[in-house]
Amino acid sequence: MSASHWLKRSGFQARSEHLATEGPNGGLRYVDVWENEADCDRFVEERLHPVIAALLVDVFGDSPPPEPERHVLGVVHLWNP
Repeated sequence: MSASHWLKRSGFQARSEHLATEGPNGGLRYVDVWENEADCDRFVEERLHPVIAALLVDVFGDSPPPEPERHVLGVVHLWNP
């Protein structure tokens, strides 16, 4: 099942794009383009945070790192042939 199909079956509007790049100081930077911010927020809270929280406890114990900075971009155009 494609990620887009799974997201729609789970009640989320599909995200248009997912991109992972190297961050400027190492690590990873993720870019996700969603149909709307509300579905993105709900996905993060209901699906992503529970999984990530469990992993962070295994790595960092009771002192997890802060939430990554989030930047909302005003998309002018997305080309998806």
